Amino acid sequence: MPEFHCLQLFFDGSSLGSGKRGGPAASAGAAIVVDSFGQIHRRSIYLARSDSDTAEYWGLMCGLELVREMGVSRLQIFGDSRNVIDSILGKKAIRKPALVQLNDRALAHLQQIPEWTIQWIPRRKNLLADAEAKRERAMPTPTLAPLHEGLNKDGFDIEKGFSNRKRHVDSGT
Repeated sequence: MPEFHCLQLFFDGSSLGSGKRGGPAASAGAAIVVDSFGQIHRRSIYLARSDSDTAEYWGLMCGLELVREMGVSRLQIFGDSRNVIDSILGKKAIRKPALVQLNDRALAHLQQIPEWTIQWIPRRKNLLADAEAKRERAMPTPTLAPLHEGLNKDGFDIEKGFSNRKRHVDSGT
């Protein structure tokens, strides 16, 4: 697989539950990676019960896993979550243990990249990652409940669902 010299990673999270609006709810994290040829690569993950900060971190993790697979020597990261960006840069303390673990995992991925930057951007400049996270959050989740001839109680085709979705992660152009 060729190594890309410089990639741009845009990440976002989307959650129906957060802080003042309620507890954990359907959420998703997503990343858009633009390679040095201008091609767009996507990866997202559905989170059944999560909050907005966790969804944002998972968006970053999706992107970091994707760029690791692609090979990269320089990475520019953009996101609209000040909490995640300030935590990655060490400017903000993290209180939730689950977020500390995600932050540590992200930093471990970043240590493998020779040169990287991370920068906050306004939501209006992060529209592709935002749309991808919302699309993933809205997509129904396949279930592994008892099946009747390959269909769950809602008529969802398990074989086709998983062959198209692969662990709820979508990658490619």
